[in-house]
Amino acid sequence: MKQMIAIALLLVTSLWVPGVVPQAAAQACLSQSAQRDAISSGRAIRPRLVRDQIGGQVVGLRLCETSAGLVWQATAVSGNGEVRARVFDARSGRQIR
Repeated sequence: MKQMIAIALLLVTSLWVPGVVPQAAAQACLSQSAQRDAISSGRAIRPRLVRDQIGGQVVGLRLCETSAGLVWQATAVSGNGEVRARVFDARSGRQIR
């Protein structure tokens, strides 16, 4: 299992390329401090709510600013080793892609 996660992490680092995020491509991902501020001010839902939706082992979760607003970019590995990248509206939690 540890080897599978290590391989998945290696794959994940190569997944964040153009075309993975929707048209509103990420301009900048927020620091931990800026993420806390966005969550406490209500501009973004808690990361736990995104993790609950995506399923599998979450190996990457970033809150990023786009031209359309804040989005959560999530990457997870399913039980069968499939790597899935999803994008969620940060305020509503609705999956965008």
